[in-house]
Order: sequence, then C-alpha cells, then structure tokens
Amino acid sequence: MKLRFANQIGRMDESATRLKGIIVHTPALKGAKLQKFIKASPESAVFIGKLDGERVIFKLFNGEKASETVERQAAELSYLQGFMAEGPYQAMRMVQAFPDAGLSVLSFMPGNRLDAVMAKADAAKRRRLVAQCGSWLKRYTSGRQRLARFGPHHWVEKRADLPARIPDADDQALAARLHDNMHRRAPLVAGADVCQAATHGDFTTLNLTFHQGTLYGLDIQGESWMALTQEIARFLVYLQITHPHPSGRLRLGISEPDLKAFLKCGLLDPREEATTLPFFIASQLLGRFVQEYKREDTRANTRAAIEAFLKLPISPDALG
Repeated sequence: MKLRFANQIGRMDESATRLKGIIVHTPALKGAKLQKFIKASPESAVFIGKLDGERVIFKLFNGEKASETVERQAAELSYLQGFMAEGPYQAMRMVQAFPDAGLSVLSFMPGNRLDAVMAKADAAKRRRLVAQCGSWLKRYTSGRQRLARFGPHHWVEKRADLPARIPDADDQALAARLHDNMHRRAPLVAGADVCQAATHGDFTTLNLTFHQGTLYGLDIQGESWMALTQEIARFLVYLQITHPHPSGRLRLGISEPDLKAFLKCGLLDPREEATTLPFFIASQLLGRFVQEYKREDTRANTRAAIEAFLKLPISPDALG
C-alpha cells in the first residue's frame, strides 16, 4: 500500500528513530549509518546506509509478522545464493538478518533501475533486455515447480469489485467489460494445466537493476508460490503500460515483440500461452487500470491495451 507524501514523512521519522535505536543496541551493527530514506509503507520502511564500509539496504518490517518475514526472506535469499550469485542473472543477498528486531540488512545492487533503462532503450536493446528478464525468471523458478489444475473463478471473484473503483463512467464501463471477459473466459480454461512455481512475487522492471550486462533482482521476500503465468503477465503488463513498445504491434494487448522476446527462453509450456496467460493478462490489466489510474500516462496506455485485448475472440486459440 502506498502512503501519501505527508504520511511518508511521518513514517520515515518514526522508522528512522526505531532503526537508530536498533543499531545502538545491536553490537553487530556497530558503526552502521543511515544515509538516505527510500520509501515507506504500513508494512515496512527502506533506507540506504553503510555497514562495515559496505553500502547496504536497511529494510525494517512492521507488525506482528515482522520477525517471520525476516526469517522467510533470509531463507529465500540463502537458497538463491546457491545459483544466482554470479553471472548475468543475480539476486540480492542478505548481509545480516535480525528477526527479533524485524530488520533485514541487504546488499546494495549496482546499476540503474530497469524501468529507467527501458525508458531510454532502442528496439534492439529492449529486445535483449526483455529476453534477459525472461531468462532471469526461468533461472529463479526452474528448480521449484509443480503442475496443477487451473481454478480461474477465484480470480474472477477477486477482481469483481475493481471496476466500481474507477471514477470515470466510460473507463468504468471498459473495466467492467474486461471483467466480464474474464468471467466468460473462465469456463474455457478451468481445469487446464497450470505450472505453479516459487517465484519473485512482484516481478516488474521496478524490482530489477541492470549493470554491465547483469540483471539484479530486488525486493525479494520469502518463498512465494503462484501460477508462473501470473508472474509473466505481471511483468509484461507493467512494461506495456509504463513504456509501450514503439512498434505498436500488440498481441493480447501486449507488445508482440516483448511477448516473443520474454518467452523465447522456453520459460513457459506453449499450451499455457493460449490458456492461462491470456486470462492473467486480463487480470493484471484490470488490476493496474485501477491501481495506476491517477497517472495520466499509464491510464491512457492501460486503456489502449485493454481495448486491444477485448478485440480478441474468447477462445483457447486466441494466440494462434
């Protein structure tokens, strides 16, 4: 949940005071310094700082589950260090964990946010980056997967109240049409094979940095299982609504070059490209339309993507 600016400042002051108290009373943090406030939510606050001469991220969790969250994060990052510590696909690492204090000290990842890199990338560089993102996700998920039967009705119900949150009547009607599309699509994909995987959980260009040919994954929490196509749709939809491909060629409301580049690595069983992926793209478009509605640029981009998606026949052969 995002906080308003005034609330961000209040949360920053409160969290900084709490974090400084933890540092003072924790011998392993002796000499640690806070340098910059990054963001805050009701669940956590994030600061850049230094520990033992190394630039680090201090993430302070709030609430009853703060200790459990740190423990789960430490376990997940330890697992990832076994195969994502070197090479072009890397994940942040846990420098130190203090579950009792609700504090994670994380490695500072070099480079620029991929969101900013994508904004300036030409078509060729964008294709390489999107393909590398698909390969990053494949590396992350390949060791923990299971096959299940898809139950789409849960998602239809979960998205049911979203159109009413949109203030503009025309856009509200468009969102309602998209939700109806999900509802009518559901019986066609119910029971279909779906690959579930332990994955990042919020895989977008905001949670990746790029530096000298390497992608670094950020904001990784604990082991998070979901449909792989849900995570793929999250990435592709967010990229589409923030930085649409200049070609304008769309497939499922998504840039066709982006879709092809991301799936090129063989991340996904081709059968799901025609079943669960279109369904989750619709779900993500609807969610982002509401979540990002106040931003004029993303609102217009999401509207265009929804309109393109709704032109498709409701059929398992929609990608054919």
